[in-house]
Amino acid sequence: MAKSNRKSTETHETANRQKGAPKSKASPNPKKTERPRTRLVVDTVRASRDGHEFHEAWVARKCLGVGAH
Repeated sequence: MAKSNRKSTETHETANRQKGAPKSKASPNPKKTERPRTRLVVDTVRASRDGHEFHEAWVARKCLGVGAH
């Protein structure tokens, strides 16, 4: 097992940090302008109806004692 060269009180971050001038807060790469995101069209009424029908069938099976559960 190899012994570490850094002091035990140093963390990984402080051991690798360079001393000297403070870091600039400006990012080195300017942000690229992105296209606005478009939302996918979702039929929420159909999704709601499908969920309702699923739960109606689930309750019916549960009440009748049919199924694996």
